[in-house]
Amino acid sequence: LSPPNDPKTNTGNAVFSPDGNTIVFTKCQPSMENRMKCKLYRSVKDGATWKESVEIKNLNSEEGNSTEPAYGVDKEGKTILYFVTDRKGAKGLDIFYAAVNSDGTFGAPVSAGDAVNSVGDEVTPFYDKKNKVLYFSSDGHPSLGGLDVFKIAGTPGNWTTGAINAGVPINSQADDLYLALDEKAARGFEVSNRIGTTS
Repeated sequence: LSPPNDPKTNTGNAVFSPDGNTIVFTKCQPSMENRMKCKLYRSVKDGATWKESVEIKNLNSEEGNSTEPAYGVDKEGKTILYFVTDRKGAKGLDIFYAAVNSDGTFGAPVSAGDAVNSVGDEVTPFYDKKNKVLYFSSDGHPSLGGLDVFKIAGTPGNWTTGAINAGVPINSQADDLYLALDEKAARGFEVSNRIGTTS
């Protein structure tokens, strides 16, 4: 699919807006230090095609990465965008969010708070809109080993629980991340390098 793909960058972590007319995704390319530098972009649907991608500059950071977007809602039910960043002020990789404005632009990035973000890394957010639960993976909250999937109920600034380990069988002694559920929150997928996987 081009756009949003282009031959000069690694493109991934794509999510569709609730109305299906916008894709938000990550573009990564090597930095001067030969490390990957990732930024968020968006592309808007125009009929049956997608317009050229545009950098979401106010969500990106010159000193850090912005990646792994996921749509959610705030306490008023308005759409927000979660993403992962190691920008200044973050404690490693942290989950931030921004309001989605009526014209498709984004508000200022805000930390999801200490109930979500630990001194370790928090990655791969997914919001279960039906049950109002944010799922994410972390190696900073008490885990079974490596990255574990955690869940927290509510919305930013209005979390009704603390971060809860999703437990076995979702988690293992290996890394477990990228949990995603269907619309009924009855079935889903995750990525894991636990014993029994091929790599």
